[in-house]
Amino acid sequence: MKVLVTFSADEKFRKAILGSLDHAGDVVFLSDLRKKERSSALTTAGVLISWNPARELNPTEFSLLSNVRLLQLLSAGADHLSLSQIPPTVTIASNPGAYAEQMAEHTIAMILAI
Repeated sequence: MKVLVTFSADEKFRKAILGSLDHAGDVVFLSDLRKKERSSALTTAGVLISWNPARELNPTEFSLLSNVRLLQLLSAGADHLSLSQIPPTVTIASNPGAYAEQMAEHTIAMILAI
């Protein structure tokens, strides 16, 4: 199954994602592709890894997501998604609690600053 990373990933992230998968050849980074290649990748992808698809895809590209079964968000929530653009067959997963410790530390620091 083709995994499509929709945001511009730095080298550290690329190594992490490619090192965690058995079939790294099935991972495609959308930022590396030309316009025609983007369309083909979006049409054949089964999984999207994204921060914010609305910023990373143009409005016409959402119609190409017919084979996508999983949208994995790296953000802590999915409230920024326009669900009307995502096909109803797509399972959406986010990263809840990912920044909880950092937010707690920030809150304590702001309380102390006051």
